Amino acid sequence: MSRTNVRFALRLLLICSTAAVVPASAQHFEQIDSEGPQLSYVAAGRSEVWGLHFPGGEIYRLNPSTKKFLKVNGSLSQVAAGGGSLLEPDVVWGVNGAGVFSFSCTNASGKSCSYTPHNPPGSTYFFQIAVGEGDEDASAGGSDGCHPYEVWGLAASAPGSSGLPYRYNYCEGGFDQISLPLNSTTPFTHIATGGSDTWALDANAHIWHYNQYDNLWFQVTKGGYYGTLQQITVGVNDVWGLDGNGTVYRYDPNTATFVLIQSGSTVDVAQIAAGGDGVWAIAASSPGSGDCNVSRFQSYGQPTSAPPAGGGFQGFCLSSSQDATQVAVGSGAGIWVVNDAGQVNAWVRP
Repeated sequence: MSRTNVRFALRLLLICSTAAVVPASAQHFEQIDSEGPQLSYVAAGRSEVWGLHFPGGEIYRLNPSTKKFLKVNGSLSQVAAGGGSLLEPDVVWGVNGAGVFSFSCTNASGKSCSYTPHNPPGSTYFFQIAVGEGDEDASAGGSDGCHPYEVWGLAASAPGSSGLPYRYNYCEGGFDQISLPLNSTTPFTHIATGGSDTWALDANAHIWHYNQYDNLWFQVTKGGYYGTLQQITVGVNDVWGLDGNGTVYRYDPNTATFVLIQSGSTVDVAQIAAGGDGVWAIAASSPGSGDCNVSRFQSYGQPTSAPPAGGGFQGFCLSSSQDATQVAVGSGAGIWVVNDAGQVNAWVRP
């Protein structure tokens, strides 16, 4: 069994055990670090939880013992945490207008974190960074041993290379430029990775799946046609997408296409996020309405069939009357929601 399959089996056992013990009614969102910083964005992995505050891009890291966010030196436009497993720690990477950085922390204190700059080729910098699990099990497809974690970036400014994808090579200690799909010059606008699987969307919102063994991108259909998505997110063993109408789709590997899960006419979804801790969504809502606009996907039958057989999203309220604006789904670190007042809410399983 590959390392990815072992990880998934262990997580599934933990999730099922927890679900059998903890009543759904006892699970809820709870605001943490009420006297701490206001955050604009949160990223979660297996054990690491990081946040940013805008404007300025101030960096914060959660101390899991005190449930407080501690300031880390520097500033970023985006941070990504993840890729960890039961055997490996998370990696944390960030980007800003000056470069690309990896972070290393020796203990729970944010003051003990240091960062290492990385210089992508071509004097460029990234507007997005994504991290996820690698798969170094040679029996699962002949790994080259150079990608124990998947770390991807999208170029922001270099002559003729804006939107080009780059993949970090741990053997060489640098980023390799990965070509765009064959016969395509359309830059990528978003990249997502998880479980050694990497997906991207281009400027035409077309959907692309990376085959690491052939080093090629393949276009993926939606409902049997070359449709479009505005967001894409990779979980432990599944991939979810969101189109411009707030409609949710899930990738069906049996038919190699994205299938409808929930129409935007049912719930107008503004953001979707997947990880080892499930699939969560933020519904579009009116500012200040204070409604329960964060929800979790509940599967009732075949996971890739349309509702009601396939399931639907169950709404939850935050501890305050504020609207949720962003959700981060970890693979062990839990579910974290930022509201429109910059308050951070954690999903609690008593």
